[in-house]
Amino acid sequence: MALVGGKYELLRELGSGGSAIVYLAREIVSELGADRLVAIKVLRDEGGPLAAKHRFSQEIRVMAKMVHPNIVPLFETGVWNDRPYLVMPFVEGESLTQRITRSGRLSIEEVVTMARELCDALEYAHSLRIVHRDVKPSNVLITASGRVMLSDFGIARWLELTGEERPTRSSAGTPGTMAYASPEQIAGDRDLDGRSDIFSLGCVLYEALTGELPFADSDSRARLVQRLTIDAPSLRLMRPEVPEKIANGIARALTADVERRTRTAREFGEIFSGGMEPAEYQALHESMSWSRLTPIKDRYVLGQPLREERFAQTFMAQDKRVERSVVVKLFENPEGTELERTQKLDSIAALQHPHIVSILDFGCVKSGTFVVQPFMREGGIGGVIWQARSQSITRVRQIALDVCDALAFAHQRGHFHLNIKPSNILVVGNRGVLADFALSARTGTVEFQSPEQRSGSAVDARSDLFSLGMVLSSALASTNSASRAERALLEVVKKALMKSPAARWSSALEMSRAITRTVA
Repeated sequence: MALVGGKYELLRELGSGGSAIVYLAREIVSELGADRLVAIKVLRDEGGPLAAKHRFSQEIRVMAKMVHPNIVPLFETGVWNDRPYLVMPFVEGESLTQRITRSGRLSIEEVVTMARELCDALEYAHSLRIVHRDVKPSNVLITASGRVMLSDFGIARWLELTGEERPTRSSAGTPGTMAYASPEQIAGDRDLDGRSDIFSLGCVLYEALTGELPFADSDSRARLVQRLTIDAPSLRLMRPEVPEKIANGIARALTADVERRTRTAREFGEIFSGGMEPAEYQALHESMSWSRLTPIKDRYVLGQPLREERFAQTFMAQDKRVERSVVVKLFENPEGTELERTQKLDSIAALQHPHIVSILDFGCVKSGTFVVQPFMREGGIGGVIWQARSQSITRVRQIALDVCDALAFAHQRGHFHLNIKPSNILVVGNRGVLADFALSARTGTVEFQSPEQRSGSAVDARSDLFSLGMVLSSALASTNSASRAERALLEVVKKALMKSPAARWSSALEMSRAITRTVA
């Protein structure tokens, strides 16, 4: 059996583009012991080999440098049958193109959440002086858990001086799907910056909200003329319930004059994070199983939706009794009887620890269960890792120690987290706080689950250590030579990621001690 790179078994073709073919593969030999599915992008051997290899080499360098939860990461690269390839995680889910084709236009809540995550990903890439150049629905992946990931930086280029020969006009100006390209990209401008991506993202969000492209034309010259002379049809004419602030923000992103366009992805993202008026939320949530203004125990009034997962929805809420903002998580159709769920939540609520987010209240309502937690403005662990790479190792180590401390405390009391992922590790200052203990093994996020949890086998504390290892492995990913401290911490992570639970660290305390020994 022929293996790519000696350890990847090709299963089937996932898709193809002008210069590469993407395959689904299984990693059957891994130093980490992981039996996982991956996506392998292999350069075609026909058509424009020099230009294709140059662009493929660019993609490898670009992807390898980026570590962000909303950007598809790079596992490794190599050469197979004289053709370069790169290995990425296989993202279970669908592309935005598939979602729109299947369901039509998306709900406003879905688009708001997607816009925040994509703006965050682009702000990060732009901070590295990388322009995507091909933001379009087929490059927006939606995982099974609802997370959005941006893929295919294949025609991105460095804006920093690298000492390399500048790209040709054809590689600088024309790649990218024309329907979503900015006027300056269609015109062949070599010196694109992040504002070109913002225009493309505006097109994507417009289509997600309306089901139609903002500029419907047939050839590149017509597209350029239209983008330079005609404004996109008003979003609120196409869909009146879209909040005015969002409609105006997308209209500004689609401005032909780059100097008048939204300047940064962060600025664009703020349009989707400032909240809406109560009447707007009431209209938006009428079709949801849990709507805004739904009273929970006649005390908590649901507000802005924060996240939707396979079995749960999370909302900002107002605690009328104490007059404070809280977070309410609603589990629909959870396992077990009401008594069993209440007993489980009661025992989780008893986990009072400085590195575990407290449960303020809980109970059963409708056909589900609710949990109330304090509102914390801090984001997940990813927000620390990608913003300050040179300073991250000390903070990552401390956060890992804090999470191990929290897990050791919970494990000693018979509780397994079973849903450790970046968004469930909050960062307060330089310290980590663990949130969202799962009510059952089935509610975990697939990308971070241990092999035994994914297969439905029995789990124990070592399953949590595997998931923590997955988070830390992503955080520490780097193509440059790692520091001594990073290499030492990576060795700790490798043991946590062994396929066999017996080969992993036996406890969170043992893993914590190993992390402590990595101090340079």
